[in-house]
Amino acid sequence: METYVINPRAFGEMTEDQFFQFCLDNSTLRIERNSGGQIIIMPPTGS
Repeated sequence: METYVINPRAFGEMTEDQFFQFCLDNSTLRIERNSGGQIIIMPPTGS
């Protein structure tokens, strides 16, 4: 699996609580948000 970078401006900014819930809902993935607000989705460690 590759790393994907999503620009949330396409669908609206997420609050901290929404981002936290998004991470919980997708707990099999490694998800981060950078200082620019982009969401980075990576495969689980060891994949």
